[in-house]
Order: sequence, then C-alpha cells, then structure tokens
Amino acid sequence: YKEALELYPTDPISHLNLAIAFLQQGKWEEAETKLEYVDELLDVYLSVDDPSNPFFSEQKQTVQSLKSTIPVQKIAFEANKAMEARDYEQAAAKYAELVEVQPENVNALYMLAGAHIKGGNLDEGEKAIDKALALAPNEADFKNLKSQIENIRETRARNAERVKVAGVQQLNKEGNYEEAITRGEAALCLLYTSPSPRDRTRSRM
Repeated sequence: YKEALELYPTDPISHLNLAIAFLQQGKWEEAETKLEYVDELLDVYLSVDDPSNPFFSEQKQTVQSLKSTIPVQKIAFEANKAMEARDYEQAAAKYAELVEVQPENVNALYMLAGAHIKGGNLDEGEKAIDKALALAPNEADFKNLKSQIENIRETRARNAERVKVAGVQQLNKEGNYEEAITRGEAALCLLYTSPSPRDRTRSRM
C-alpha cells in the first residue's frame, strides 16, 4: 500500500487499504488518522466529480462504517490478545465488555464462556454459553462447549470422591477408625447417589 501511495499519493482507495491494515494490527490512532484523511479525500473527489458517483459514495459509507466500529474492534482485539497470553481473567473482562456493547454477539458470548471456563469459573461460563445457545440453538460449537462444562463438573465430582476415599484410607492407617467409618459412609453415599451422565440425560428428556 505504501508503494501505491508513493505513485498515487492522493488515491483514497490506497489510503483506505492502509487504514484497514492498521486496524488489523491494532494500531488504532494510525487507523483513525488515516480514515479521517480518506474521508477528506473522498469529499474532494465527490466535489469535483459527479456527487452521485456510486463508487465514491460507497467508499464514503465504508469509511464511516469503519470509524464507527473502531471502539468495538479495539475491545475484541484486546480480548483476543489476553486469551493468547492465557490471561483468562482479563480476557473474560474484555469479552464481557464487548457483550455489554453488543448483547446479541453470539461469538463474543462463546469466547466469554471459553475464557471463564479456562479460568476455572464454570458457573459464569455456563451462563454465557446458555445465552449464546438461546440466540443460536443449533450452533454445534456452542452445544459442544455446553457438554464440556458438564463433563468437567462430572470429572471434578469423581476426583472429589477419590480424595475422600484416600482420606479414609489415611485415617485407617493412623488408627482413627471411627472417623474413617464416618467419612467412608459419606463417600459411599455420594458415590451411589450421584447420577451418571446417562441418568442425567434421561432426566432431561
């Protein structure tokens, strides 16, 4: 684009392409400055050419659209960067900010759910993915993420049961038999009363 600008320094399309490149790189100030300049160039072209020229009119609309979406793009860019850095708390905060601006943005809800889940907050992750499913109930990725949450919960429950059993074994080794019996009975109660994944599926049918 810069080479094209050297040849045609007042070409609004080359400047527009450069502005889009700045947006993709997260260079917000450069993008805004360049879009303002493109806007001015297009005004000049429209004043000396036919004002109803559809090409320049369409480019003008594109510039206005890009300018209006910069705040949202900035939030999304920062959220994605936080996810890449595995800063899930920051990512969740940014995706939540994006959802606040665009409450029906199902992709933002999906990413918000993913950030919460990776950060260990299953309840908030489930809330986000439930909202996404309410807007797009047939989206396979959303359904899969919902299933992942259920699987994680089940795994955590099984691990908790194993920890309790291990604690009982340790109490037996220490000779604390009464406490071992009490905890053992509690662990068995959880083990035999916790519904299996299949039972949970049936209960929802």
